[in-house]
Amino acid sequence: MSSERIIPTEPVPQPEDTLTQMSRSEFIAGWKALVGEPPATMLEDRSEMIRVLLESTPIAAEAGAGKSAQ
Repeated sequence: MSSERIIPTEPVPQPEDTLTQMSRSEFIAGWKALVGEPPATMLEDRSEMIRVLLESTPIAAEAGAGKSAQ
């Protein structure tokens, strides 16, 4: 099996979803509403930005977690 990377000769079609249909200003406003500030940098793939945001956000503990039952 070859380990060579295949590079497509034709552009890969981008899926039409809500993130790609939003204007840049709408996306930034939504990001600011979630995070509290505009994004420090814009990636070409907005889905990738959301993925990075989710991966960097700590998971909140459930209310009452860690308390002993009496």
